[in-house]
Amino acid sequence: MLIGIALLSGLFALGQDEKVENYLWSYTSLSEDINEKTQIVFSEKVHYNLSEKLSDYNQFDIILYRDIHKNFSVGLALRNAYSGGRNNWVSEITPQIYGVYKGSLNKFSINWSNRIDFQNFDTGAKRTRYRNKLTVIFPRSYTKLKISPFLAEEMFVKFNDDGFYNFRLFGGAYLFDIRFLKANLFYCYNMINKENRWTHQNVTGISLHFKI
Repeated sequence: MLIGIALLSGLFALGQDEKVENYLWSYTSLSEDINEKTQIVFSEKVHYNLSEKLSDYNQFDIILYRDIHKNFSVGLALRNAYSGGRNNWVSEITPQIYGVYKGSLNKFSINWSNRIDFQNFDTGAKRTRYRNKLTVIFPRSYTKLKISPFLAEEMFVKFNDDGFYNFRLFGGAYLFDIRFLKANLFYCYNMINKENRWTHQNVTGISLHFKI
């Protein structure tokens, strides 16, 4: 995480003369336990560009997770996504493979998610990429408000062409966590390398996780 903060500082300094776009992200998921070790998740994510006043990314996922250890699970998923906005939409069908570690350290919860994407675009282009996200959730007793703050970093690497091209830093809090619903608000500083130039986005987001 310290590496990510250092990288953020450097890129932020280099990108001060660039226009920073503002986004609103929403994420909604519905999960159900098939048995003690298997879970299915349906999810939707939308990126709304506040600067341009349009939605420019939508994704729909179906994920099947299987616990193979008390701290580790694997998953298979299929994504249908649309990017671009207005009349320039590009769609993709993307099979995915997950490996997820969940554990704790001194009452801090740790989630380390790794994923391989096999992207197939309607333009005929194909791309394989690796995604890694590390999330640290603070205990509720850490704050007087009895919420659970969290920090996270996320990175994407394209195997076919651009290499490392996307880095995100998150900060937020779980507002409540009950049996059938989890909800959190977050801020994300999103950095994307486009044609060897780093662009930056300020993102405010909300996530809702429903469980049957």
